[in-house]
Amino acid sequence: MSSLTALRIPAHHSAPAANCLLTTTVPREYVHRAAVSEVLLTGWGPDPLAGRDQSDSYVVRAQWPRGHSLFAPAGGYQDPLLLIESVRQTGALLAHSEYGVPFGHQFLMWDMSFIATPEALVTSPVPTEVELRTVCRDVVRRGRTIASMRYEVSVWRDGVPLATASAAFSCTSPAVHRRLRGERPTTSDRTPPPAVDPAVVGRSSAPGNVVLAPAPAGPGDRWELRVDTEHPIFFDHPVDHVPGMVLLESARQAAHAVTGLPDALVLGMASTFERYAELDAPLLDRGPRRTPRRGGGTSPSTSSAPSRTGRSSPPTSPCAPARAEPAITTTRRARVPTIMITGAAGFIGGHVAREAERRGGLSLRLMSHRRPPAGAAGAGPATAGPDPATAGPGSGWGHGHGPGAVVPGHRTVRADLSDPGSLRGVCEGVDVLLHCASQIGGTPEANEAVNARGTAALMAEARRAGVSRVVYLSTASVYGRGAFRAARPEDLVRNPGSPTSGSRARAEDAVLAAGGVVLRPHLVLGDGDRWVVPSLARILRALPGTVEGWAARTSVITAQDLARLLLGAGLAPAGDLTASVYHAAHPVPVTVRTLLGAVAAVAGPAADPAAEDLTAVRARELLAARGIAAQGLDMLTSDHWFDSDPVWRDLRCTPGPDFEAAFKELAEGYRRALLDI
Repeated sequence: MSSLTALRIPAHHSAPAANCLLTTTVPREYVHRAAVSEVLLTGWGPDPLAGRDQSDSYVVRAQWPRGHSLFAPAGGYQDPLLLIESVRQTGALLAHSEYGVPFGHQFLMWDMSFIATPEALVTSPVPTEVELRTVCRDVVRRGRTIASMRYEVSVWRDGVPLATASAAFSCTSPAVHRRLRGERPTTSDRTPPPAVDPAVVGRSSAPGNVVLAPAPAGPGDRWELRVDTEHPIFFDHPVDHVPGMVLLESARQAAHAVTGLPDALVLGMASTFERYAELDAPLLDRGPRRTPRRGGGTSPSTSSAPSRTGRSSPPTSPCAPARAEPAITTTRRARVPTIMITGAAGFIGGHVAREAERRGGLSLRLMSHRRPPAGAAGAGPATAGPDPATAGPGSGWGHGHGPGAVVPGHRTVRADLSDPGSLRGVCEGVDVLLHCASQIGGTPEANEAVNARGTAALMAEARRAGVSRVVYLSTASVYGRGAFRAARPEDLVRNPGSPTSGSRARAEDAVLAAGGVVLRPHLVLGDGDRWVVPSLARILRALPGTVEGWAARTSVITAQDLARLLLGAGLAPAGDLTASVYHAAHPVPVTVRTLLGAVAAVAGPAADPAAEDLTAVRARELLAARGIAAQGLDMLTSDHWFDSDPVWRDLRCTPGPDFEAAFKELAEGYRRALLDI
């Protein structure tokens, strides 16, 4: 359909033709707006990139205006509430158009969250066009319509994913809603109290949009909610409760006020909703509590809710504990699950052990063949890492010995993957095996002995002991060289280019044959990284400028986030896992220019990156003259980013901070580590 006038809405509210590309907005009824000017969505259809079995995947298109009386751009960035409103409208649109929810049904939002990069919100000389790639999950059907569903959204701009969001809602018929709510008024007799200073809450240019008033009494981090039912956007149409956008805006304003940062850009929020916020009752908005951050300082967490009052916190929580239950059943009483971690003294394994200890409620067994993890009783394990022979700095993730796992009192067992006889009995009583140990480099025979034959022997032992879940930490190096853009495991063919990556591919085969799960990260950064950033620093120091503009994009994940995914994959209910192989990375890829800029800031004196833009051929010559392998350059001059949305979605995890925010917390540690390079 090319225009709204050509779009007919049948009486049963069926969808327009698939992949309709509208030159105007979708019908306002589809997104619960009275004013056409408040409709942000411009079209929708099936996601052409989704697999055949992903019939609940859609692409929704939206346009964000350059100017708006409520969602006004500031400081060169769009208002993040435009993103939230687009996500809300997406759920309503798909419910009506694709799932047959009749108009007039009431939608009750249970939770909503988002996390974005600043690039997602940068303004431009024209309205911002975005795609919301949406997957509908947990759809509960009721006859020809639905009762509830959850949907996950990846927000793309100019062909690049720059934000993620999720929400869940239920639908009720008008009759049921009347039974629940009665005949409540849609206006309030209460006069809104005087507003706080607009400059304090980031609303200097639009004082009419201030929704906070000083609380009558109490601490300074509480405000009274100003409910103005005459507001043309907050109350676009009559409703019998405070709309969700008012409550989200109040949380945003409270965060500005309590942090003293009225010009800050909000890049994430996670909210749960518990009950209706009534129009005729005074409501208090409690400001964000300030929580410790790694490396010192504090960060705010806000309190908000759409549609009903609720709670909100920053989107940095681990996989939801309520979902973190192992696929294990007992016939008598519940017991603490036992998790065995191989490679627990290494880079990633150490982070996994600490994440398990932080989560609590787990019995840990740390498999070791060399040195004990710090604080553990016993000796230590093999390490896991990237494949330097194939990838240089970017073979999958950093390796070498990490800081060790600080897990006092947990059991450590001695075993050696290269000696199958030593593995006998190590899995007895183990419920979940997280296999993070690998041989990196060395002779082909050593790689084969540890990675391929050793993993096969470990899988045999796991089967004999009745281990319920095995998760193997592999690497994207199993794909070999090439360019990868939004690549999915099912669309790629493994083509390992070295003995190390070949033996790890065979280790994957053994795990998959045993019914296990494989995670393939690309670049992993964090405390204990002895490969990725140091290798990048060497390349930077050897080159007098950029190479082909450093324009490629690459997938990155922090060791802390990777540990959460590994543990989450080990503990997730079996029904939540939709694949046996996942890519593990932050959903938003990083440009090589951004990555190397951050490395240069901690690597000390280096050549001026603006001095010259080299060809790849010339750069290889310069690296060879310095005795530096050129394989890593290939990964910096071609795209290497992998679709990781499925693992976050299936494990119900929220990704941690984006690259730039995460690297700031790691910078000082890297600066110290690079002193001797």
